[in-house]
Amino acid sequence: MCFVNCVIYATNAIAEPAIGEIATLTEPSLRARAQGTIRPQFPASAMKTRAEGVAVAELEINSTGAITSLTILQAPDRSIEEAFASTVRSWKFAPLVNETGVAIKARGKLTYYFVIENHVGHVFDPIEAVDHAMPTEHHLRFRRGKARQSTN
Repeated sequence: MCFVNCVIYATNAIAEPAIGEIATLTEPSLRARAQGTIRPQFPASAMKTRAEGVAVAELEINSTGAITSLTILQAPDRSIEEAFASTVRSWKFAPLVNETGVAIKARGKLTYYFVIENHVGHVFDPIEAVDHAMPTEHHLRFRRGKARQSTN
């Protein structure tokens, strides 16, 4: 049983861009292109306030694989937002090449789940979140992909 039942992966990995546009990658495709990644840490200040939930970032990557734009779309707490953003900014990606062999720009979203379990902060990617059995209280807070701040 998992605490996130809203994670859906598209089977189409890359949407081919029109001339001058940016290719859109699914999250699994974007993660597969990531090189030398580190996982965000659960911030101590978020532990103190018992803030937990889903953090989502949208990235734009240039033709060399460097992040040119990072926008946090969702985060349950300012400290989680900052930890997530600063970690992801350090990532590099393998360049995306189109059918003619030309490196192109890409965009995609990354998701992490910041969860407090037995007074310990954990950070899960979507695959780990699906595979990780969580207590019933987490099922309620994470239903429909929207996290709520803990009131405990």
